[in-house]
Amino acid sequence: TFRPGKAYAVQVFSGISDIPHFETIGNETRVSPLETVKDFRPTAVTSSSVKMEWSPVQFANKYKFEYQGRNGFTPLPDVCRAPMLELTGLKSGREYTFRVFAGNDVNFETIGTIGIAMPLAEVQNICLDDIHEDIVSCRWDPVPGATDYTIDQQLSENNWQLLTNSTEPKFQTRALKVGQSHVLRIRAGRKGVFQTEGVRFEVKPLHTASPVVTSIGTSWVEINWKPVVGATEYLTEWREAGGGVGIIGSVRDPSTQVRINDLMCGVEYEVTVRVGSINGFDTRGGSVRAVPLGPPSDLRTEFQDGIVLSWTPPLGATRYKVEMRLRSDKYDYPWQPVTEDYQQTKIHLKDLVPFVKYSFRVFAGNEYCYETVGAEKTMEVVLEATGAEMEKAVDKSVALMLRALEREIPGISMITKKVGPNQYRIGDKILSLTVLRGMILCRVGGGYMDLAYWIIKHKDSLLRYIETHAEEIWAGIDTVAKLKVEGHDDNNSIPLSTTQIIDDSRLSETNGSYNNGQSGFGTFERSRRSTVNLGRPTSGLPAGVVPMFLKSPSRRSVGDLGASSRNGFDETRRGLSFSTTGALNYQN
Repeated sequence: TFRPGKAYAVQVFSGISDIPHFETIGNETRVSPLETVKDFRPTAVTSSSVKMEWSPVQFANKYKFEYQGRNGFTPLPDVCRAPMLELTGLKSGREYTFRVFAGNDVNFETIGTIGIAMPLAEVQNICLDDIHEDIVSCRWDPVPGATDYTIDQQLSENNWQLLTNSTEPKFQTRALKVGQSHVLRIRAGRKGVFQTEGVRFEVKPLHTASPVVTSIGTSWVEINWKPVVGATEYLTEWREAGGGVGIIGSVRDPSTQVRINDLMCGVEYEVTVRVGSINGFDTRGGSVRAVPLGPPSDLRTEFQDGIVLSWTPPLGATRYKVEMRLRSDKYDYPWQPVTEDYQQTKIHLKDLVPFVKYSFRVFAGNEYCYETVGAEKTMEVVLEATGAEMEKAVDKSVALMLRALEREIPGISMITKKVGPNQYRIGDKILSLTVLRGMILCRVGGGYMDLAYWIIKHKDSLLRYIETHAEEIWAGIDTVAKLKVEGHDDNNSIPLSTTQIIDDSRLSETNGSYNNGQSGFGTFERSRRSTVNLGRPTSGLPAGVVPMFLKSPSRRSVGDLGASSRNGFDETRRGLSFSTTGALNYQN
């Protein structure tokens, strides 16, 4: 019949059972019924405290607390006014039982409500098991009494976002951005109640290194990789491939290149590069395999309708790369490739220029890389030639030399023209040429000078000539390549071939394209034809090369042109290179 929250006065009168009267003074007291506390629970714990909260009781304005000890419940000396209380001085891992009573100004309710809580120790010994690009996983020692854990990521000063939950003392996530530092915290919990602070730590996942084999030798390999953003150092480890033997060597260094020595020739090794950051080194790393390889031996040459190169293969070689270049006493011509991925130990080189001194070199390779030492041999191509044949030999030699010199003086071929037998105009100079003792010589005063040396000696003046005679060069392009000054149509085509002298008398047209088999540099038993049709898709170009068309033929100036590939422009050179047909040379 009593209503909660109301105050009642209660009087008690005493009497004797045999007498039908009670005494009339009586004894009066006040009572106010209250409901018991509901939803009494722990909401936060630390290693030495718990925070207990409950739902407010209507008409209650104070609460008293008791905790259970060995001798039953013991009341705390103070009462609290708010529906929460933090209890300190507790032991982690021990379960505590509490009881709370609601009260008002008249009395406390006497039933009470029981709640259980356990302080939890902080997470200890956090260990990163895996930090590899976007994967981060770690583990730690189990916290006594903990039933689950929460892992949070800090967004700002006091702003945390839940990353993941775990019922075991470990976690893995892919939600972290690579190359950035992230502050995480781990909080132990019991039945959904977690620590308030937890343990913080920083992680910085980085991209994996991508090592490549750049060179190999008889007992060594060289590994390179691109720098990884955020990396402080790298750990390079190597072992024999195929298992069995563990790591046989390692080096720790901040550079992105390592040379590993004292290896066995012909043995396959696995090299792993691990990226280091604030969290140590990544656990997986990037790997590459390499096999030390020596150069070919006993490089031999013999004349047989050209030159036949042969050699003795080294142990473990599966392919070869052959290069050749002209030799000069005054100028080191660049090496030019003849073939790569060649499977045999003999190669036949034809269409070589008579009376020219060549150097040949052969590199051995395996499936991973080519060795860098190589086997080299120099020889002079001695062939009978007189009169017209000598003139052709000079023409071929000059064409070959000009192609090699394009690297030094872009456009040298465009300002070189044959004006007579063994006579050429280079810029504004007319030179008489001959081939003697494997060198291309020009007449200077009362003696002879190496032509390449003469060109390099006058490099600056020749470049100025190319710049100042741009109008004439473009006029020559329009005439020889038959480009229209005002626009072009789909019927025009520009063949791409090797650089030769502009000489209309040597054009040889085959099926709409021009044969470049007379380059004088060696055709390796076949000639290559490559034609570009303006305005249409192209075919016949080397792999990876995309032609760059002249967007405005009416622009009469020597512009900056570059060879375009799938990865963008490789390099830009001043000027254009032309073959005997006036064709654009994609190599320059």
